[in-house]
Amino acid sequence: MEKFKFKFQNVLNFKIEVEEKKKNEFVKMFKNYLIQEKRLNELIERKDEAQKKKGELKTGIDCINYSRYLSYLENSIDIQRQNLLKAKDSMEKAKEELLKSISDRKVLEKLKEKAKEEFNFYENKKEQSLNDDFALFSYIRNERR
Repeated sequence: MEKFKFKFQNVLNFKIEVEEKKKNEFVKMFKNYLIQEKRLNELIERKDEAQKKKGELKTGIDCINYSRYLSYLENSIDIQRQNLLKAKDSMEKAKEELLKSISDRKVLEKLKEKAKEEFNFYENKKEQSLNDDFALFSYIRNERR
């Protein structure tokens, strides 16, 4: 009996490699998104803490420094929100690419599965035909005796 050989196996192997790369890229982008989100939350917490200390200000210089610090935090929060949006966009793009590569691989695997089923069907048919021939020869030989 012949061994099944998928004619697009090299293409399937390549698609699997591409999928692994896309998966790694998605994980990298997801981790970056989480880091950016954590930074944003830290800045918001710092701003909240600073606002709680507003009543402790005693001098005019303290008020000026407080105002500058609060302005700095608000600016940093705005920048970090933009960074978070960019990270989210990158993550979504990586996710779409990963899903496409998974789809491409699955199409080829389905094709391989169908080709293997067809191969097995014809191999079984050949084997059945061979068995029928043996049975016929055996019957003819027994009839001659």
